[in-house]
Amino acid sequence: MPSLMFLQPWFLVGLLAVAVPPLIHLLRRRSRRRVRFSSLRFLQQIDRRSAQRYRLADLLVLALRMLVLGLLALALAQPLLRPAGLADQPFGRLALGLVIDDSLSMQTTEEVGTRFSRALEAGRRVIESLPGDSEVFVLLSSDRTPPGLAVPQAPSASLAQSLGDLDCSYSARPLAAVMNQAASILNQSRLPHRVVVVISDLQARAFEQADVFNRESFGDTVSQVTLIDVGSRGANRSVERLDISPQVAFPGTPIQIRGRLLDSGSESSPAVVSLWVNGKRTSEQAVELKGGVGHDVVFRHTPAQTGDVRYSVRLSIDPLAGDNKRFGVARILAPIRVLLIVPPNPTGAKADEALYLRLALNPWRRLPGRQAPVELTEVSYHRARTESLDAHDVACVFDSPRMPAELTQRLDQHAQQGGRLIYLPALDALPAKLQGETPRGWSFAGLPLAGSETASRAMGPLAIGDYDRKHPLFAPLLSTTPELLSGAAFDAYLAIDEERLGPRDRVPARLSNGAPWIVESRRGAGRVLAWSSGAHPDWNNLALRPLLLPMMMETLKFLGGAQADAPPSGWIDEGFSLNLAQTRGSAAIRVEHPSGRSRPRPVAADATTVRYREVDEPGFYTVHPGGEEVGESVVAVNVDAAEGRVTRATPEAVAAFFPPDRPATIEQSAASVVSRLTLATRGYSGSGALLVLALLALLGQLFVANVVLRHASEPSGQQVEAN
Repeated sequence: MPSLMFLQPWFLVGLLAVAVPPLIHLLRRRSRRRVRFSSLRFLQQIDRRSAQRYRLADLLVLALRMLVLGLLALALAQPLLRPAGLADQPFGRLALGLVIDDSLSMQTTEEVGTRFSRALEAGRRVIESLPGDSEVFVLLSSDRTPPGLAVPQAPSASLAQSLGDLDCSYSARPLAAVMNQAASILNQSRLPHRVVVVISDLQARAFEQADVFNRESFGDTVSQVTLIDVGSRGANRSVERLDISPQVAFPGTPIQIRGRLLDSGSESSPAVVSLWVNGKRTSEQAVELKGGVGHDVVFRHTPAQTGDVRYSVRLSIDPLAGDNKRFGVARILAPIRVLLIVPPNPTGAKADEALYLRLALNPWRRLPGRQAPVELTEVSYHRARTESLDAHDVACVFDSPRMPAELTQRLDQHAQQGGRLIYLPALDALPAKLQGETPRGWSFAGLPLAGSETASRAMGPLAIGDYDRKHPLFAPLLSTTPELLSGAAFDAYLAIDEERLGPRDRVPARLSNGAPWIVESRRGAGRVLAWSSGAHPDWNNLALRPLLLPMMMETLKFLGGAQADAPPSGWIDEGFSLNLAQTRGSAAIRVEHPSGRSRPRPVAADATTVRYREVDEPGFYTVHPGGEEVGESVVAVNVDAAEGRVTRATPEAVAAFFPPDRPATIEQSAASVVSRLTLATRGYSGSGALLVLALLALLGQLFVANVVLRHASEPSGQQVEAN
């Protein structure tokens, strides 16, 4: 129940003045004297009904006089009505934490502006309504609060005006963390009356991560929670995902850009989606989006130059435009230099084991105007003994029992010093050639073979068995053409003894019978990738599927090292990490934001990666290293797709988020919150109402005394004769 208090309780003594009018009334009454007349014929008989009316009017005048004095005494005592539970708290002092939701959905444009602008206006009204001795601080849900606003201070016009300098973010952070921060700040206040006002569009996203919210501490600190709802129900269209495959490619390689669109409404709507490459629109499609159902659009682009290519898929504008774009980067590598080492070619076209691999490594060599992704140099075993291995990025070796020991040692030494090698078994390693016997002193790619059986002819074709789906060799294929992997068939393979593999060897792929198909080895600073089945159709059908081409391209990119790493990406609220392998020696990097702003970032001398968190807008961030000899890197930063699914939180979800003993009150406007806070800090003053009532009582008393009493005292005109 609300409590009543008086600011000037000593004026309640004035209630004793209510007894003055009755005393005066009693003192003015005179005792009757009997007077004898010889005759009553000269006296007029008084009407009894007039006498009764006079007495009633006289009593009414008396009551009104008493009421005037009582109301004046109560008005001077300044009575206040305060909400329940606040009677024992200091009057007029309040610690208020104002939490403003600045997540992406608050950018939604409505008839009276954005939801965020409405939230700022509501915040100003709340601050301006507080007494001057209150403590107020402001927090943004995205954790971008200016330091001056997060410090409790007395409300003033400057504090309310400073809200106008805030802008909405692209954040998708729930309210849990900022509510903990608000409770922590309020806990340091000496004022016992602590209130939190949250201004939000009440999206379901805001009330996630309830386990992060310290409800117990919040309930012990905060005495009142109020939410101002500035949202409304409505649909939103967004680009939820952008997939680029392959993300690392060579010039002339077709790249597929797949965008995932979503309309969170319930009805279908037409839309136009376009592809932008390096800031220029290249193509567009008209689509029909079904409400609540995802829609995929696919674009294709063939880059001709090396470097980072910036892709973005953009959707036609709707009220929430902040999630209508999604960004991605593809890295186009410079042509890779490959040294192909083959055994001496025996007589017969069938024995040209390098033919299929040669086509796979350089399929565009005869196309005019098309830059070849591979610079291929083919040498025999004899010439390879004098060839400069360091002049090539990758050495692809057809390993054979006929390989000279000198060349074997030279390749192993090259791997130990950081070289990258691909090993495939030559044709003369087929079971028909070896007849099931292992040549003395030969081990394929330095890997142990299983007993005396160097190769085995399968009992019918084998297929690809288990493989690491996240490995760089297979992840791009699974996102584009997974059917190629399922159609592979193997007739022969080398039986590698897996039990004798070293700790730096791993098997990322196996055949359907469990035998190793691909073995990855670390040799010193280098890396070796060995295929147990060769490139010729006598081994398998990889070249006929064709699977050999994409597999070899992914193998070359994988062995390319740092230059073949996928471009980094980031998210709003999380930032991105950058590998400093290419910027070693730089004391600082400079990060250019999509809006053109630049920020320096120091780099420790021994740092291998750097984390950049100051991302405040989606788009492409360009990282310029300090060294002039190193090129720039492009990072695509996107918003969280979940924020674009504009789903309103139910009252039950809001109630379950806050502690049971601190239920949140949801208001639709700032005016009701201002009234509530005014009642809590100033109370409801009854002095004005009491003065008005006293004036009305005084006017009523004057009317009764001068009109009603006079009329009641006049004779009715009826006369009788006395006996």
